[in-house]
Amino acid sequence: MFGLRTLYALEAADSQSVIHIVEQLFSKCGARSTGGARRYCSVRGTMDKTQLEKSFYNLSQKSDILENAFGELKQEMDMLQISLNNLSEEIVKLQGIISELVEGRCPESWLRFNSSCYVISAVTTTWNEGRQNCTEKDADLVIINSKAEQEYLNDMVKNFKEVWIGLSDSDNEGMWKWVDGTPLTESLKFWKSGEPNDSNGNEDCAVLSRQTQSSPKPFSVRGNPATLQTWNDIPCYRSLPFICERKLL
Repeated sequence: MFGLRTLYALEAADSQSVIHIVEQLFSKCGARSTGGARRYCSVRGTMDKTQLEKSFYNLSQKSDILENAFGELKQEMDMLQISLNNLSEEIVKLQGIISELVEGRCPESWLRFNSSCYVISAVTTTWNEGRQNCTEKDADLVIINSKAEQEYLNDMVKNFKEVWIGLSDSDNEGMWKWVDGTPLTESLKFWKSGEPNDSNGNEDCAVLSRQTQSSPKPFSVRGNPATLQTWNDIPCYRSLPFICERKLL
């Protein structure tokens, strides 16, 4: 295939040739030509006309070649664009794989939030049975460490009435601790209004409850939005779904 610069040069040369012939015709066979000059112009004009037609033909041929070259170039560019798009998709996939290798990933069907993975059980159990079920998955009942995590879990359990979380005061009444042994801190308490109340003296395990349509006070005495206050204490023998939490793989 001709190079584009070569084709441009050839077409430009033919164009200049045509212009040169026309200029000669006008200079030698102008309106003032008479006698022998006119006869010369008649013969010369026929010759120049033939040459002009030939030049136009050559110019047309090279124009077609140039047009074909542009068409082929466009096809090549389209193919390169497709290759580039495919390469971009592969890069995104590789970035995901690298991210999983560096940062970790969650097991299948688990949900990720920050550096933790969560799953809600498909069965209902007591608090202790739920914890055992979690440990069999290399996990434990969920520990809530921030307002952002509480908000995320509230949304996660919106289709459940109540689910077990990893908080209880079974060892010492009123001393709430997480399953890893850390005590519940004042700044990260999300109890419903009036809770925990240890009704009937046997409510030693905590649940995260679905938000209701009722609107309590806008803010609790602890300064947390009322929409985050979804914890309640209930008897540990109740049979409920539970949330397991584990670190990334």
